[in-house]
Amino acid sequence: MSLMLVALLQLLPRRRNITLVVALLLTLTQSLRAGAQSKQACADAYDRSQVVRSAGQLVEARQLLRLCAQDSCPEVVKTDCAGWLAEVEAALPSVVFALRDADGRLVSDARVFVDDQPVQVAGDGRAIPLDPGSHRIRFETQERPAVTLSAVVVEGVKAQLVEAHVPPQAAGGQSVPGRHDAGASRRAPTSFWLALGGGTALIATSAVLLATGAADARHLRDSCAPHCTQGQVDDVRLRLTLADVTGGAGLAVSGLAAYLFLSRAPVESRATVGAALLPGGAQAAFRTTF
Repeated sequence: MSLMLVALLQLLPRRRNITLVVALLLTLTQSLRAGAQSKQACADAYDRSQVVRSAGQLVEARQLLRLCAQDSCPEVVKTDCAGWLAEVEAALPSVVFALRDADGRLVSDARVFVDDQPVQVAGDGRAIPLDPGSHRIRFETQERPAVTLSAVVVEGVKAQLVEAHVPPQAAGGQSVPGRHDAGASRRAPTSFWLALGGGTALIATSAVLLATGAADARHLRDSCAPHCTQGQVDDVRLRLTLADVTGGAGLAVSGLAAYLFLSRAPVESRATVGAALLPGGAQAAFRTTF
């Protein structure tokens, strides 16, 4: 390529040679600068993604990881970001918003604000990604008072439903307290909590026995193997065996706790919704009883 360029320059007039060289140098400089900027952007996204991920800001972390997982990024950076991106995608929850009127019908034109930022129209039924944690949700319509509530979004759960109900209107147009049936919920029985506590304790005990047994085994290998006494060897073997037994028992009891939780009897619950008009909107209060 360089020999062809030299030959081409020799054929062209000197002035055109200079112009062509300058153009080629500018193109090469811009290409190198763009490549350096691209690599720097990859590195910045790589570092920043871990900071925001640790802070629970999974939506921003996903955007950054998509950037540094591109083919234009260095291979090591791209590989790490692609793996982290899969983990963040799995952990990132999503939410479906719904607003219903006093008759239980879906309000299709309600606008939704999350932490005072507009996100979507409630009636479109789409699930949107949202960072895990507590959020302030506000539903607004043109003809009804705004309804505000707090919701906790659970990490890793997709299409979580956040639903609000417009309080009924009195004759004078003022909102009045109303009630709606929140449906049947299920209260965990006492046996579930006992099984859960027992399973957790057994698994914790197994972990301690396994850790101490493994540490002592390494110590014997480094200090006296293969001339350790039979008592020393038996002590390590006993702890490792107990770790296996208690670990298995802990898993079995935890499985029993899961069965008790899933098979618990339903308990009718009822939610009370109260609302009052205030300057600039309305305020709603929610109370659930069992």
